[in-house]
Amino acid sequence: MVSLSATSLAFGKQLVGTTSVPKTVTMTNTGNAPLNIASIVASGNYAQTNDCGSQMAPGTSCTISVTFTPTKPGNHTGAVSITDDAFNSPQVISLSGLGSKH
Repeated sequence: MVSLSATSLAFGKQLVGTTSVPKTVTMTNTGNAPLNIASIVASGNYAQTNDCGSQMAPGTSCTISVTFTPTKPGNHTGAVSITDDAFNSPQVISLSGLGSKH
């Protein structure tokens, strides 16, 4: 089973064309078997980096860092989808932010 330290991230107001400070989510393998990770993908005006690798041993954690770079003013939603072999896959982190001209 997979546990996430947060299932949503709110970035607030961000100047169009600039990148936010990263926000992080800790993912933990709370199961008794290795967790095989197929993909971790961000959508919309969001990007992610992670140190999870392709497999996590039981009881271990990794960090997913997410940034927001709005391309136009207004509300922007997105998600980070984590696909793995846990029964509750995919795990989803909902993302929101506001693109601002000033």
